[in-house]
Amino acid sequence: MRPLKVFGLDIDKLGGGRNGHYVMEESMRAHPRTRRTFRWVNWILGLQVLVGLSAIVIALVLEVRGTPVGFACGSAASWCC
Repeated sequence: MRPLKVFGLDIDKLGGGRNGHYVMEESMRAHPRTRRTFRWVNWILGLQVLVGLSAIVIALVLEVRGTPVGFACGSAASWCC
């Protein structure tokens, strides 16, 4: 299997470190528990992307309406303002 490269970086090596060259056997990949687990991981990642995109949309709407949108400034992050 060819290494997955994004912007010249080997993603498998980046994620797996020194063990990035190990390949999962097809029988283990097709196992129902493995497939179910990866399905849950994909759902969680999808929800995280949805939350991130909605935060960007909310910030853009606030900015267009004239409300100043600071970066990480709030009561908990008083050091940045």
